[in-house]
Amino acid sequence: MMYDFIRAVISVIILISAYFLLKIIRKKFLKKKIMKNEKSRRLLTGSREKAVRKHFAGKILLVLFLYSIILFILVCIPFENLFINFSSPQDVFNYTKQGEIDKIIYGENSCMIYYSSGDSNGITFARKEGAFYKIVPFNRFSDSTQLSAQNRFDHIYTENYTGDTYYSVTIFDKSYDNISEPEESIIITDDFKTQFSFVGSDNHFYTFCAYVEDYSDTYSVNVEFK
Repeated sequence: MMYDFIRAVISVIILISAYFLLKIIRKKFLKKKIMKNEKSRRLLTGSREKAVRKHFAGKILLVLFLYSIILFILVCIPFENLFINFSSPQDVFNYTKQGEIDKIIYGENSCMIYYSSGDSNGITFARKEGAFYKIVPFNRFSDSTQLSAQNRFDHIYTENYTGDTYYSVTIFDKSYDNISEPEESIIITDDFKTQFSFVGSDNHFYTFCAYVEDYSDTYSVNVEFK
């Protein structure tokens, strides 16, 4: 995927630049500190040599610290949002992830994307800005468990840029192993008549999700089986 590839290339460039920068720093430092006068051209020993090494080590730590900050920015801040407008959530997904989209749940100012890649499943988000969509980094949405029972797991996902909240219900039931139409056999309702969409199933686990416009701490859903 282009998102990770671009960051890998930039990281390699920065790492190579940091290597040559350290060489330049070392060369200038030794020239300034060691070759300053006739006497300092001799090999340094004892406390002066330790001081030189300590000072140079500080320069190395500074460069590594700056390198770490740049890497953090690359991972956590999608700079592409400054100059790329994606026309659809699918375009955001194709740029940032690998795999196939299973379901897109649309919110007011964002959307939640369920996808599968090989044997694993995942979620990601896209933020709506006008008529276009923007990348949402992994650290800009939160996941909390609302309910954990023997045969049911509820999760709340919040897209932190917009505040859109999505409610996910995963049900475990072996009696629905061969169910062909889960949306008709498992009914999920709330007080707002929210339409929950079937996302997918995996080994007796059936997941439904919906955007909840008026979510609060007292929000709850009811699950019924036909």
